[in-house]
Amino acid sequence: RSRPEIVHVFDELVRTLPDGTSVVIEGMALPFDYEGRPAVLAFARDVTERAVLAEQMARVDRLVALGTLAAGVAHEIQNPAAIAQASLEALERVLKSADIDAGLRARALALVADARGGSDRVSSIVRELRGFSRPDDERRPVDVSDVLATAQRMTERVLADRARLVVTRRNVPPVLG
Repeated sequence: RSRPEIVHVFDELVRTLPDGTSVVIEGMALPFDYEGRPAVLAFARDVTERAVLAEQMARVDRLVALGTLAAGVAHEIQNPAAIAQASLEALERVLKSADIDAGLRARALALVADARGGSDRVSSIVRELRGFSRPDDERRPVDVSDVLATAQRMTERVLADRARLVVTRRNVPPVLG
């Protein structure tokens, strides 16, 4: 009597070889009768390279999505930030020419200056997000210190409550990137 033709297909499995390296394999097993006794014919194939490439593609997809998100956020922030900057400049001009107490004028102008500083920071973040989101396949000299300074500015407020960010850098010549 022959066994039913049930093919057992197994997806990717990670196995460790005797030398300690890990491989990803996929395969199938076909049970059958051999000389009246149950037997299994199994095939396995090493798909480690394919698995690594799939993981790299997933990482690239996440970076593309992040770039798209950054571009959208930058676009949505840009217009209100420009309006806020223009309004603060107009308010500053009004305060400088207004017939009000000098002490009150100085306090109001200081508040406007603080608000403009915040608005300038928002504009800087928008520029950094746009720079991050632009596809750039062209290699050119990059100042590592500028890249680190941008990363530091973008993370220090987020980390402020949970960690202390310490950046130590030396003068490094530009790198091709």
